[in-house]
Amino acid sequence: MTRLIHLIYSSAAKTDFSANDLLALLASSRSKNTAHNISGMLLHIEGSFLQVIEGQEADIDQLFETISADPRHGNITTIIRESIARRVFADWSMGFADVKLAEIDAADGFNAFLQDCGSVMALPPGRAQKLLTAFKDGRWRSRQPRSARADTQVATAAPSVDPLQGTDIAFQPIISASSRSIWSQEALAWDTRMQRELTALDHDAEPLSEIEALARERAMLLSAEPGSIQNININVRPTSPQDAVATMRAIIDLSKKQDVQDRQITLELNQDYLNGDVNSIIAIVQDCKENQLNICLDHFGAGRSGLNQIEMSQPNSIALNAKLVRDIDTNGAKQAIIRGLMQTCDDLGIDVIAKHVETTGEYAWLASEGIDLFQGGLFGNPQLGSMPTTIRIP
Repeated sequence: MTRLIHLIYSSAAKTDFSANDLLALLASSRSKNTAHNISGMLLHIEGSFLQVIEGQEADIDQLFETISADPRHGNITTIIRESIARRVFADWSMGFADVKLAEIDAADGFNAFLQDCGSVMALPPGRAQKLLTAFKDGRWRSRQPRSARADTQVATAAPSVDPLQGTDIAFQPIISASSRSIWSQEALAWDTRMQRELTALDHDAEPLSEIEALARERAMLLSAEPGSIQNININVRPTSPQDAVATMRAIIDLSKKQDVQDRQITLELNQDYLNGDVNSIIAIVQDCKENQLNICLDHFGAGRSGLNQIEMSQPNSIALNAKLVRDIDTNGAKQAIIRGLMQTCDDLGIDVIAKHVETTGEYAWLASEGIDLFQGGLFGNPQLGSMPTTIRIP
């Protein structure tokens, strides 16, 4: 089966490109890409290139082989290659920063992305927008090659987790500090007796898996109800890498059944499961993205997590481990770790979620470093049975 993918790369010109050279590149590339139904955007600034190309997997791979062999540039760095649910660009275009507008404005396929701030915001939110904007702002340049997101109706009632087992579903908001609003609701399998999230210590693996499956189904149904505008984050805590693949496949099927494609559904995957059957998990992660399901590496910074897992799974977001967040405003070692991680995530267009934030000091330091997404008692506690509508932001 052919996949729709995008590939984003940066490179450095080996020779100076004049206005005529850039116009010739624009004309030839636009003609070839149109013939192969390839869309995207190529940007050029002071000898640096960044390009997004999107299309069928075989066509993109063949084109990238040709691009990689082109002697006019080097330092070719693949930033992201992943499955996508739909195209971001209607066609293929090119933008220049260091050529006079009068020389290129009439050229077919010229894009004013680098001259017009409004055209940045006109792009649909997502990875391509983030990386193109990062390039415009100075990332992924040749001199610093490693610096640099139909109404639905559901007739069936949402199933409840069996209260006789002392469990139910709770929702805790994830907030956006910049918009001062709820960004998503995380669905939690909840222990009503202990008043906390269920863990593997509370139940044997099989009952816990069943409880969380019911919680995921109920969360999707609530999100798909008429009038609901909530995005949801749902946990994937399987008992093995093989179970992870089966669980994520079941979630894909459930999302199609419940028709929640107008919602952002994020699967929070415990990073420990990426150390097992790597090829199978990578394949199912790509399937999730094809079906408009986002991937979040949860508890990042704990257990066996590592930067290689970011490269391997190319998630949409990561959620920081609670121990990294705790007292971050006074711990210099943690601050250095977070700064380095933020640089990596910014370069790759990955959102960072700071969970378990409990003090204004923690929040202030994390926000000052550019983190926008937060969760914790400082903003709102889990609410049993329904999605919270009010939050607190300092």
